[in-house]
Amino acid sequence: MIVQLNGRGNLINNNESDCNINDEELVSRVINEMLCDLDINNMSILFRTIGDKTRLKILWALNKNELCVCDLCGVVNMTKSTVSHQLKLLKQINMVKFEKRGKNCFYKLNDECVANIINVALGHLHHKER
Repeated sequence: MIVQLNGRGNLINNNESDCNINDEELVSRVINEMLCDLDINNMSILFRTIGDKTRLKILWALNKNELCVCDLCGVVNMTKSTVSHQLKLLKQINMVKFEKRGKNCFYKLNDECVANIINVALGHLHHKER
């Protein structure tokens, strides 16, 4: 169902749905508070990117401690090439950052928000199990 507002803020139902709106005021308010398409798109990219098992393992490891690439390879039991590729994807969405020290790159979570995403997701899973 696609719902639009007319100039007076009233709902216009284009009848593509077989449902009738029960609470037009509520639906109107939610439509007005809907995220913009750019935010929806960026959130979709973020969740799609962190939805990979390998990247989740990397994020969990970095949630525990800053690690160099070779140590991350040991943690996730993967090649340097594979881990580096996954880190590149995580850097693109600002989930991780790195610092070069000598020949090694040390990675850590970009900020506390990333740790919060991981911890809230885990809390949600454990909450469902109770």
